[in-house]
This record gives sequence, C-alpha cells and structure tokens, in this order.
Amino acid sequence: MKVLRYHPPGGPDKLQYAEEPVPLGLKDGEMLIKVAAVGVIWTELYWPIYQKPDGSYVTHIPGHDFSGTVEKIGPGFEGSEIQIGSEVISFTSKRQAEGALAEYAKSDLTQTVLKPKSLSLVDAASLPLSALTAWQALFNHADLKAGQRLLVTGAAGGTGIWAVQMGKMVGAHVIGTASSQRSFELLKSFGIDEIVDYKTAQVDEVVKDIDVVLDTVGGTALDQSLKTLKKGGMLININDPSCADKAKPLGVTGIFFIVSMNTEQMSKINGLIDDGTLRTVVDSVFSFSEARKAYDKGASGDVHGKIVVKVADE
Repeated sequence: MKVLRYHPPGGPDKLQYAEEPVPLGLKDGEMLIKVAAVGVIWTELYWPIYQKPDGSYVTHIPGHDFSGTVEKIGPGFEGSEIQIGSEVISFTSKRQAEGALAEYAKSDLTQTVLKPKSLSLVDAASLPLSALTAWQALFNHADLKAGQRLLVTGAAGGTGIWAVQMGKMVGAHVIGTASSQRSFELLKSFGIDEIVDYKTAQVDEVVKDIDVVLDTVGGTALDQSLKTLKKGGMLININDPSCADKAKPLGVTGIFFIVSMNTEQMSKINGLIDDGTLRTVVDSVFSFSEARKAYDKGASGDVHGKIVVKVADE
C-alpha cells in the first residue's frame, strides 16, 4: 500500500511517500479500515512524540482522525453495529503509533463509530478530533450552561467552529476572535453573538466577565484571554500546558487537555449533525498526492474549519 511517512525533524518537506505492506494480524476488537480521507492537524509535525529520550527521532505516518470503510475485523465484534463494509470515522489504533495517511489503517472498536448518515466520507473525516475536542472542553471540563459567557479564540478554525456551534446549542452567549471577512461571515452564519477582530483590538480590552474561554491559539491569545475571565472563571487550552500556572495568580482556573476518543460522545455529535443541529465545515480538500500542500495550508493560518486529505481513489 502507499503511505505518507514523516521523517523528522522538520516540516511538510520531510513527508515522503513509500510503498509498505498492508497491516496484518488483527487482535481482539481490532479492525482494518480502507482509508477514505484524513483530517489534517498541521501542528502534528512539530509534536515532541517524534523525539526519543536520547534525542534521536522516529519516523511516523501522520493523520490520527480519519474516515473509511471496514475491510477486515478481528475477533470480538459479536453484537457490534460495526462490521465488514461499515463506513466509519475513527482515531487510529491505541495499540500502534502509526496514523492514517495510508491506503489502510488499523483501529479499535473503542476508537471507532459509524459515520453520520448525512455526510460523505470526505466530510466525515473532518469530525472526530476537532468536534470531540470542543465537546470535551465545553462539557466535560467547563460544564458550560445556558446564559454563561463563552469566549472562543480562533473561532473560525477547526476546533473553534465546533465550540461556537455547541455554545449556541446550549444557550451560551458566544464571543469569538477572528480576523478576516470570510471568518466573520462564517461565524455569523452560526449565530455567534460577538466577534472580536484580533488584528485591530486586544481581546482583554474589549471583552470582560467571561465564564469560560476555549483557547485554541495559545501565545498572546492565551495571556489576553485569561484577563477576560471573571473571578472563578475557567480557561481551557489545547496546546499550552502552562495555562494552569498562568491562571492561578489571576484567581481563575486554567486547564490543558488532550482529546481522547469517546464513542458515546461521538455518536451524540453524529446525531446532532444528522438532525441539522450541528454542521461540519471543510476548508479545503487535497488529494493524497498533494498532502504536503495540505500541511502548508494549515500552517498558513488562513483556515476555516478543517482541511482534509482524500486518500481513496488515487
């Protein structure tokens, strides 16, 4: 099978195509999926997981949330709605580090659900990581409720756009940061209450009394967002573990977390998509042969929703 393997350190220029054997040897609860499409996380190429304690690097197939069709199943699928031929969305297997930018990938029952009926496999690939991140941030960690004030930084991005929708879904007053006309129009289409243009205004100077911040950006956005919180408020960050230490002197809570697959939550999100409550936003779709361009696009910062690489039918 054809794979795209990352040879760190470096950026998209270190992504190289190769021919490798199809993964074999399915264990209990494990399946082989013919990959249709993969959601792009451009920052993945810079994660520290690629560096060993001795300073050397390991190669890796990137792409950890994806869609596809179940090709083979191992033991342990009795009674499961997922069978050979099922169209699914998934995180890659807990039992291997390899991602899904390949023609085939392994995953587990605990990592996989049927895709929403209303979405194509390409659109469905944009869901798992971004939608679950927003859900777990707002509901597992912040327990967001109607009437609360929610600030989302990078509101038109892959995770931010889900947080805006989910905040509105539960009746929160939602404020988002963005900087382009396209972003403004997209956010208004989801009923956002306020937009702060971060290029012309500093968010902590124009926004106050926030109950919950979901910071998807980090850096100065994190520092400014902390100052918008009311006493006892909470900031949730998905890329900077230092947020807890920065929050403490201000009398607020900072939480850093990494999303994990929860099939019950993912199935709830799928249902909300199928009934029209939530909708996915795909910024752009790249062919497998253009995957490097997809990562370059992500790094450009000019992204609305999720970038997807279409793997099948190449």
